[in-house]
Amino acid sequence: MNICIYGSASKNLESVYMDECRKLGEEIGRRGHGLVFGGSERGLMGATAEGVSSQGGEILGIAPRFFDEEGEIYSGCTDFIYTETMSERKDLFQINADAFIILPGGIGTFDEFFETIVYKSLGQQNKPVVLFNVNGYFDKLEEFMQVAIAQKFVRVHEGQLYDIASDVTKVLDLIENME
Repeated sequence: MNICIYGSASKNLESVYMDECRKLGEEIGRRGHGLVFGGSERGLMGATAEGVSSQGGEILGIAPRFFDEEGEIYSGCTDFIYTETMSERKDLFQINADAFIILPGGIGTFDEFFETIVYKSLGQQNKPVVLFNVNGYFDKLEEFMQVAIAQKFVRVHEGQLYDIASDVTKVLDLIENME
């Protein structure tokens, strides 16, 4: 299975985030899954890719050409696709992934997460989606989703389009059991 991760490329994160994402990558590789990601060597994307690499796993990086600067692209990718736009990049994530894990991140990560569950809501894909809730990062997002459901802005079934877990093993068990 090819698992796509969305997450931060920031260099300025607390070590708990980096450590947990490296462990996630190791477990992805240990279980024989491939990684699809945004191609960055930095932040949580880079930490996860390092973990997959340490286990000999396959890694597909996908990034727009304007990201191709020294120190930006993870050199351990087994395959790499350059795109012209961010939209093309996101389309290729959807095409090349069998499942999605959302790591802590910023507005780009939120955009990718919501686009993925919108596709799922509209029946355009039915792939597993799990929020990796490191250090309680997604607690407030989950709380907000429940408020949106309670106030009828989000339909109940849309709140069931993803799972949330804070343990590496549980994240991957959820992904594998939803296949």
